[in-house]
Amino acid sequence: MKKYNYHDFLAHFGIGAAHPGGFALTKELTKSESLSPQHKVLEVGCGTGQSAAYLAQTYGCQVTAIEPHPLMLQKAAQRFRKERLPIQLIQGSSEKLPFPGESFDFLLAESVTIFTNIVPSLKEYARVLRPGGVVLDIDMTAGLALTKAQQEEFKELYSIPYVPTEREWKKAFRLAGFRLANVVKKGTVASALSPKQHQYLEQPEWNPSAYIDPSLYDIWGKHQDITQKYANQMQYVAYRLVK
Repeated sequence: MKKYNYHDFLAHFGIGAAHPGGFALTKELTKSESLSPQHKVLEVGCGTGQSAAYLAQTYGCQVTAIEPHPLMLQKAAQRFRKERLPIQLIQGSSEKLPFPGESFDFLLAESVTIFTNIVPSLKEYARVLRPGGVVLDIDMTAGLALTKAQQEEFKELYSIPYVPTEREWKKAFRLAGFRLANVVKKGTVASALSPKQHQYLEQPEWNPSAYIDPSLYDIWGKHQDITQKYANQMQYVAYRLVK
């Protein structure tokens, strides 16, 4: 019997913009970047391709998307074909990006980096960006440092070995070679889930597979539980990095 993980859950349900703030946050933040058809954009961990498609359609960017999960890759490819978008889609890892150095002007990573080996991924982001290039990284951040037991809870469900604080994220950005690392948006998970905030947010996109293994619903339940438990302690933070 296959043992599924959190990313299998996202892939089988085809959930787009699963990060707090959702697709509305993506649109809000990218609007400030003055993107154009001359810009070469990379989305790391594109999932079902919702954000990559939006950037290509809205700004006419030359978009490349990379995603490690084969089912997510299939759903992204279906989207790009259906919408007739010339997006280059590649299966691969953020820790070893298959591109030459200084290939991109802008890189988007939405709730992706924390699920990888953080420093190697960040170093790859810096490597493939041209000088002056920008990374927009939206990631889970501990408002206060988590205890060892709390870190274990996140590791068990999400396979995340460590949830950094904002200070620790910024240190990692510097070590990776970014000269600027600013916070452009942040809030607690509780604030993102509040009824008042919900009325302004677009609901996550769903593209479920024909068959959903019952064990995936257990992962969904555990995700809901840990989200509620740490809603006031965990933050979502949008970091803007400049090489």
